[in-house]
Amino acid sequence: MSAEHRIEVKVCKEKEVFLVNAFGLLYSEITASNLVKVDLAGNVLDPGTTQLSFNQAGYVLHSAIHEGRPDVQCVIHVHTAAGVAVSTMMCGLLPISQEAFT
Repeated sequence: MSAEHRIEVKVCKEKEVFLVNAFGLLYSEITASNLVKVDLAGNVLDPGTTQLSFNQAGYVLHSAIHEGRPDVQCVIHVHTAAGVAVSTMMCGLLPISQEAFT
């Protein structure tokens, strides 16, 4: 999976501080040292070991989730083939199975 997929994880001991994957890296290239540390407003607190930034447009969506749900520790955004296919259907995800509600 490529850089358009985002992961933000809350830093446990720091309120409203998150680790974000750097934009432009594949999941297989992400390491603890190249994560970007940001605050809730998207300000970079520590760029990690890479010169890459993070996807600020995508972070706006995730920061709203973190702000509205402080109990959430991690937000992940992916574009799977199945998810893209369902999103193009006029009916969307039908509530016909237990998995449709999670």
